[in-house]
Amino acid sequence: MWSKKPKKATSKPADSQPISTTEDLLSTTAEQWQQEMETPFLQRVFQVLHQRSRLLLCAMAAVVLGSSVFFYFRNNGVAGAVLSLNYEESTQGLTPSGGRFSPSEIRSEEVMTRAIEYAGLTGTVDPLELSQRVGVDSSFNRDMLNVDEDEYIATSYYITLSDDPEMDLAPQEMLKLILKAYKDVFFEKYADTSTVFPKVEIDYSGMEYLDIVSYLDVRLSKLSGFLNDKINEDREFTSASTGLTFKQLLEMQNNLTELPYAQLSAYVWEHGIAKNADLSIQTLEYKNKLLRQSYEEYMDKYQIRTDTIDAYQNSMIDSVLIPTYDNNHEYYMSRTKIGIDDLALEAENYLEQAKGTQVSIDRNLDMIDKIELGSTDAQRAAADAMIESLDAEIAELEALVTQVNREYLNAQPHNYLSVQFLYSGIVDKVNLKFGIVLGVAVGAVLLLGFYLDTYRAPRKPRRKPSRKAKTAATT
Repeated sequence: MWSKKPKKATSKPADSQPISTTEDLLSTTAEQWQQEMETPFLQRVFQVLHQRSRLLLCAMAAVVLGSSVFFYFRNNGVAGAVLSLNYEESTQGLTPSGGRFSPSEIRSEEVMTRAIEYAGLTGTVDPLELSQRVGVDSSFNRDMLNVDEDEYIATSYYITLSDDPEMDLAPQEMLKLILKAYKDVFFEKYADTSTVFPKVEIDYSGMEYLDIVSYLDVRLSKLSGFLNDKINEDREFTSASTGLTFKQLLEMQNNLTELPYAQLSAYVWEHGIAKNADLSIQTLEYKNKLLRQSYEEYMDKYQIRTDTIDAYQNSMIDSVLIPTYDNNHEYYMSRTKIGIDDLALEAENYLEQAKGTQVSIDRNLDMIDKIELGSTDAQRAAADAMIESLDAEIAELEALVTQVNREYLNAQPHNYLSVQFLYSGIVDKVNLKFGIVLGVAVGAVLLLGFYLDTYRAPRKPRRKPSRKAKTAATT
């Protein structure tokens, strides 16, 4: 029989400490956590920030760098701009002239051809191929406003131009020229409603010389009035393309009036030049008939006023004193004119108009006499040459005025179209602002996670149920 060996008795040292239980450790941790939580919140946050600063900075830098690289490769091959319509009719989907606005016109052949001309690439770039690289979108604005497509009328458009490796010009520069061409076309078609000098070919062959002289005078007078109005609006405006001011254009108009027009008018009146003598004489006689009626009306009005003045006695004073009250309700004598001075001024004015009318009548009679004498073919040919030259000079001046006026209107603060270019520099391409905001947001989330991990409250472990409890539970 084997006998069991007795177990050796173990003895504890007298100075040994009792082993700490899990409850004791948890109690100690809870007390430390409670003491740490009594520290001010901001101080705890700065402690975490100081402890994890390197990790946070590395994470934020990685986010900013990654975002910048992503946007750089995304935007490097694309040029973008926002085109805004700044006129009242745009909210109704109309052009300034009242027509229907179509954003697809930005990609039209006319705009593309003009942009290629501006770039100096005529013949090397196909307008159709260039238009296929242009994108027009307004949905970004509609999505922000959260409205239906049928109800939304865009006033801003996102214009993009993709890169073409075969083109020497950068997409950003080409997009600028495309939008410049579109603004010019838009202004010429829809916004230039104030153009008062349309280009019209005039056939002078069926007009009498006196009528031609009158017509040219009207064109010059119209130029003078228009330019004077523009000078009153802005005396200092200078055209970027021509270097001319409205004042200089007015001086050019005055030179035409004082030299070539005055020579043509004097030549026609002096030699009695007419294409159809009988018709010209009848026209002048009819004009004189109307002028005589006006002359008689002026003289009648003049006579009535002079008779009224003569009806007063010479000793009568030209003003009287009338009793009245002032603003303080105090009585005083007010001196008032009796109207004799006004009648005298009106009589003088009507007399001057009658004299001017008589001068026109005498001039027409003199012209009739000269027409009856007849003019030669050489004189008519000389007059035709003067008319052709003057007409060309006036048309050239009208074109200059139209161009300068277009630039003037386009430069005003209430410009019909405005453009904001995107991705113009390295900062725009990498979208650095977005990267920084995203990096700060990620850093804030990480800081919150570190804070919660550092100051997490201790949890008590769950006690396993005893064997007796398990047996009781099963029974």
